Amino acid sequence: MFVWFSFVFHVGLILVALFLADHAALWESGLGVGLPRLGAELADALTLATMASLFYLFLARIFIRRMRSSSSAADYLLLLLIGGCFLSGYLAHHPATNPLPWDVMMLTHVLSGNLLLVLIPVTKLAHVVLFPFTRLSAVHWQFKPGAGDRVAQTLFGNEAKV
Repeated sequence: MFVWFSFVFHVGLILVALFLADHAALWESGLGVGLPRLGAELADALTLATMASLFYLFLARIFIRRMRSSSSAADYLLLLLIGGCFLSGYLAHHPATNPLPWDVMMLTHVLSGNLLLVLIPVTKLAHVVLFPFTRLSAVHWQFKPGAGDRVAQTLFGNEAKV
């Protein structure tokens, strides 16, 4: 179950950040890069699925012992920041459900989103950017236990220390 929630979280984070219509317009105006755009219904579904997955992953870090023991305070803070960015963006886009004025929610969304962009190189967010290249490639799924030892022996001979 964890794998599925993790997959939905990573894919939703990437797709919404890059292909939400308003985000794609910002990428185009700022960088001159035209990206395809998600429809509003699909973007809403992805946003809600990403937030639900994030909630599950946050709770798993709290209640599953092996995850709790490998989690740092930074892991929890990063999940809260991502959740805040998604929630503020969703509420800004849906003013009827927004308890705060639109400009407050939009400012919260923009500031948290910019902070996430700044944090990419120095936090676990870097692996979200690299996720498609590592998890979705055919090579990733073909490694078998002990493959590294065999590669080292092939490259360096029997004296290879792995």
